[in-house]
Amino acid sequence: MHYHKTLFAFLLAGLMVSGCFRIHKVQSIPYESNSRDPKSADYPIEILDTSEIDTEYKIIGEVTLYGSAFSDSNKMRNDLFNEALQMGGDAIIDFETSLATEKDYSELQKKKTTSSTIIWKAKVIVWLN
Repeated sequence: MHYHKTLFAFLLAGLMVSGCFRIHKVQSIPYESNSRDPKSADYPIEILDTSEIDTEYKIIGEVTLYGSAFSDSNKMRNDLFNEALQMGGDAIIDFETSLATEKDYSELQKKKTTSSTIIWKAKVIVWLN
């Protein structure tokens, strides 16, 4: 019987920890009323510094990802890129990361995440030429 309680405790701990490694939510907010055709998965999208852009562009929306402090940053990056591609974006600007604050906490509870959540935000752009 003691063996079963120990096994149950390990399984429960494993489930709790595995929940910390996934992205809890990916949210996109389009700035345009009409949707654009998604870009293909092999489109060379990248994160750019606006001070280095010499081509005209338009911001078409933003993407926000909520993950835990233990989330795989490569997976979060891929999810960010995939969401921007789905919006029809050419590049990503104004990328920032932060830890959730107390202000964010009540909203995060609705999303079933915790206050140790990492938030990634970025704007999605298209080239105008």
